Formats: sequence, C-alpha cells, structure tokens
Amino acid sequence: MRKDFIQAINDRVNMQDFLQLADVEISRNGMLYCPFHPNENTKAAKYFSDSNKVWCYAEQKMYGTYDVLNKLLQWDDAKIIAMLPPDVFKDLEFSTEKVKIPVVDEVTLEDFKDTGDIFEYLKWMGKYWQIKDKLICEEI
Repeated sequence: MRKDFIQAINDRVNMQDFLQLADVEISRNGMLYCPFHPNENTKAAKYFSDSNKVWCYAEQKMYGTYDVLNKLLQWDDAKIIAMLPPDVFKDLEFSTEKVKIPVVDEVTLEDFKDTGDIFEYLKWMGKYWQIKDKLICEEI
C-alpha cells in the first residue's frame, strides 16, 4: 500500500499549496531555494507545475508532494490522511481488519471504539495527535 499511497499524494495533491504552507517562495519562473537542504545563496531548485514536482539542481533529485508533507512539514502518514481530503485516497485499498483504538478518557470513549478499517484508525490517530495536549488524562 505504501507505494500507492505516496503515488496518490504526488499525483492528486497540489504541491504548491503545501510549499506555501512551509513558507517556501516560488518565483514566477518556478525557481526557488531548495527547501530540502541548506541553501541561502542560489535558487537551486525549480517547481514544475505541469508535473507537480520540484527538481533540485544541486542534489540532482526530484521531489514530490509527499516529500513536502513528510520532510518539510514533518507530517507522518496518519496526519497526512487526517489532513487531506478523503478523495485523494478513494481507490486505495486499506486493510479491513478490526483494530482497537486507545481510549484516552471517558469523554472520548464513544469516539474511540473499534473501527472497520485501518484508514479510519489512522484518521482518528491523526486527530488525536492534533488535540492530545488539550485532552485531560489521569495518571494511574
């Protein structure tokens, strides 16, 4: 699933939106300071809107949207699933085996019951990590 997951993100999610979220400026001709390595002197990368990719001339490497989400924004797969629209993953096959979701407290007990698939589990875990500091957990 992992390869299909990354490919779906690279193909279906506009990288430029997330480069802006990471405070990366792209000039009108697509040139930018490569955000994947230290680079302050020369715009060593180019964003290609037709392929939705960034090419780094210094590294001789092509980057996709998944790289921006994972490396620049430091989102793990669960957060990526939680933050992106579900239609990005519409034709991917996720496991349908039941999984137990950890119960945080009595208030969230109803939301954190068994789910039907791993996709739903990852979505909930992504939401959990976003709000975990706001939850009140009792020490045992």
